[in-house]
Amino acid sequence: MNNSSSLKKTGMKFLKILGIFLLIILAIYLALGIYLSTQKDKILDEVNAFTKEKFKGDIAIGDLNILSLKYFPSLAIEIKNVVVKDSLWAVHKNTLITSDEVYAKIFPWGILFGNLEINNITLKNAVLDIHIDGNGYSNMSAFDLKKKTVKKGDEKTSLLSPSIDKIVFQNVTLSSANELKGKSFSLTIKSLKATINQLNNGWDAKIKLNSRINDLTFKKKRQLCKRYGPEEWT
Repeated sequence: MNNSSSLKKTGMKFLKILGIFLLIILAIYLALGIYLSTQKDKILDEVNAFTKEKFKGDIAIGDLNILSLKYFPSLAIEIKNVVVKDSLWAVHKNTLITSDEVYAKIFPWGILFGNLEINNITLKNAVLDIHIDGNGYSNMSAFDLKKKTVKKGDEKTSLLSPSIDKIVFQNVTLSSANELKGKSFSLTIKSLKATINQLNNGWDAKIKLNSRINDLTFKKKRQLCKRYGPEEWT
């Protein structure tokens, strides 16, 4: 009886300690979320500065919010009304990306060391329109990296640290028109999940896709052939 009673008391103490520990972790987690919310303008400036510094295209952001519970135990940055254009948009008028919502999961504990590590991107309710003109130029050049020479003493460390290992699409329309090869297609992507593994000599990815073909156009033997969908979800 004494041994059984002692085990029960020990078990109760362990559960109390575990409960207190979890409450402390949750309190720190929520505090980090609240802290990030107070830094919303700074994070938005960091995102804008990062995209302008790294990429050749114009990446516009409507608004930004911090979500503490939606992707628990990760924190998330919710970015509203994202528009991506390449430098020649005024010529061809094909916007590369228009998205109502983009979610970026971040590792919460990195905030304690002044680092926002982004490892997961979700794109929702978006249109991706890839355009290649007759000279082979593509509006995908918006994501070409800028070559920048930094003078000694002018180095600046960004708060953001992208390390993407998962990409998710939800309700995304993907279109591509290649004027050079006379090909085009349009897909409706109901869902896509891509898990990315970084390797020493590159990377590989596992993709789970649920999509529908809306349109497929190609040239064959100088005759323009066209097949219309929609196909069944696959």
